[in-house]
Amino acid sequence: MNILYHNARIAEMTVHFVGNPSKEEKTILNQSLIDLPDQQIESALLSMFFGMCDRPEQWQFDDRYQGHELHEMSKTILHESGMFMQTSQDIAEFLTRQSNHPMIKSGELIVARITDVLVDDELIDALAIFKLETQKHLMQVDRQGSNARVQLLYGFDPKQIDKACLILDHSAEDGYRVFALDRTAKHGDAKFWMDDFLRVKRLVDDYYQTEGVIEATRYFVHNHLKPTYEMDKTDEAHIMSRSQNYLQSTDRFDRDQYAVNVFESDELADQFKTYQSDYMDDMGYEESEGFSIRPEAVKKQNKYFRSVIKLDRNFHVYVHGDRSMIRRGVDDTGRKYYMLFFEEES
Repeated sequence: MNILYHNARIAEMTVHFVGNPSKEEKTILNQSLIDLPDQQIESALLSMFFGMCDRPEQWQFDDRYQGHELHEMSKTILHESGMFMQTSQDIAEFLTRQSNHPMIKSGELIVARITDVLVDDELIDALAIFKLETQKHLMQVDRQGSNARVQLLYGFDPKQIDKACLILDHSAEDGYRVFALDRTAKHGDAKFWMDDFLRVKRLVDDYYQTEGVIEATRYFVHNHLKPTYEMDKTDEAHIMSRSQNYLQSTDRFDRDQYAVNVFESDELADQFKTYQSDYMDDMGYEESEGFSIRPEAVKKQNKYFRSVIKLDRNFHVYVHGDRSMIRRGVDDTGRKYYMLFFEEES
């Protein structure tokens, strides 16, 4: 998806304060639109909004929740003129009702309707919903001639947004195209923004399919092969290394070819294909037997292509693959050991 926003404009924008009811914090609804004083501020806001599009993960409204409040309110802002202010207040109140967990922070909620966004050669509107929770100290120096004055300001860093959502009025019949972020999710509030407030699910594109194959392979090895065949960490690393080699050397994924290359056994390949189908079904997505492999998804999952063998509290051995270069054994006294083979030391 090619997204250009250089000629986009913020048609309407407001900011509400959303409190946490469990802490008896009040939500304060703004009653008017924000007047942007100059082009520089508008450009900075647009850069913040569309910085979301640099993220490779795309989302869509989850069609299992037909009539979900935010979905309907988003459609209202995007498709009905004159409804922005009231609907933005409805969004703030809906978010307040979802913010009862004691770990959820209060914050400023920016709601903006954006026009003239160019997506794949089509001009569309977009809706930005950004929640700012974490303020930072900023030092400002004002200079008049040879005199300077220093003051401490308290504000938000546009590059460190806590929670955000950008909804593009594109593919409306398929849940729109959504970019979503929750940078602060942890503990009991981990799902409230994505699951309770936005109700979005991952878009099944090439990036997601690439990521899903890696995860399915990892879970298959850990949950099925290791307990069934008593595999150790080196065997696990060997399989994941073959997975990495296939995904890095092939442009288009073929499930049958992948299974045979990675597991080197028709029996294990068939078991993996069955496991992968069940895994995709459990995740609620249709399975695709072929797709274009996304290198950025492979790179992001690099940590899963290696295994760490923790030996008591003395050593951590990182195994990246090639089963023949490491050997496990037991000496005459019963102590376990690993024998490593290498050609160069760096």
